[in-house]
Amino acid sequence: MSIVQPDRVLLKEFVSGYAPEFSGDVLDVGGGTRRYAGLFQHVDSFKILDPDESAKPDFCCGAEEIPLPDNSIDGIICTQVLGDIWDVKKAVGEMCRILKPGGLLLLTESLNNELHDEPHDFWRYTPHSFRKLFETECEIMILEQRGGYFALRAQQHIRRLLENKWLRGGKITFAYTYVITHLALFRDKHDRSVSGKKFAIGYNLLAKKK
Repeated sequence: MSIVQPDRVLLKEFVSGYAPEFSGDVLDVGGGTRRYAGLFQHVDSFKILDPDESAKPDFCCGAEEIPLPDNSIDGIICTQVLGDIWDVKKAVGEMCRILKPGGLLLLTESLNNELHDEPHDFWRYTPHSFRKLFETECEIMILEQRGGYFALRAQQHIRRLLENKWLRGGKITFAYTYVITHLALFRDKHDRSVSGKKFAIGYNLLAKKK
């Protein structure tokens, strides 16, 4: 049985919530595992761009050089990828270049996370980062916090257990992480404190190209 994590729950919730808004030709930038492909079965085409050959992507390359014409894609999703790209502005420019006017961009990234994918773990993002990167080319429709103080604390606790190999899978691990995760999400939902807005696992963006 799988290990439950607050960030995984919240990411799936965000992507699945807005996937029905997409249509036409959609590109998943950095989506090597095809984790979200099942949510986009209603679109005309859903293709993957990823530099990892073993993932057998439709386009095997980085986001800094996307081999597609200008204004050729109706929608782009890019989840938890920008932090692993050194030339972020170039990658953002490429995504905006290939996106059609009126096309949708769904993007997520982390603010607080353990070191991962080393040595290609470069950046963390605030909502101010997203505005600076996208507001010139896109109309920002949604820019929201992903997880609050309690979800962040639970996420880091579970990740530490994983890093130390103290979670082995199975029913007990699933039950333990499920309870921790959903209790944290419940507490965040009912947290009305000012400080609750200062702590986040990361941020979610939904934008439309101008």
